[in-house]
Amino acid sequence: MDDRYLEPQDVASFIQICRERTLTKAVIAWQDEWAQTPLPDQVNYDRVRETTLLAYHGGTIIRFVSKTLLKDEAQATLMAAGMTVELRSRNLTR
Repeated sequence: MDDRYLEPQDVASFIQICRERTLTKAVIAWQDEWAQTPLPDQVNYDRVRETTLLAYHGGTIIRFVSKTLLKDEAQATLMAAGMTVELRSRNLTR
């Protein structure tokens, strides 16, 4: 594992790591749209849904990626934990 990244397995662990480092700000980068998914022999058109929680501390990126967590749920959870949240859309289409 690259020591420049910490990749917790759930939101609670993400929050705990941030607290241990006295971090109070996180970014939620989210994608929720229909998009092409290239495969070796075809291209599918599927729903793409991904939420990434990010924080940075002293050269280390803390990153949690989920295909099921919705951005609004993530935002509410982080704010309830006392964190400031910045939202960043990764949608390819606006």
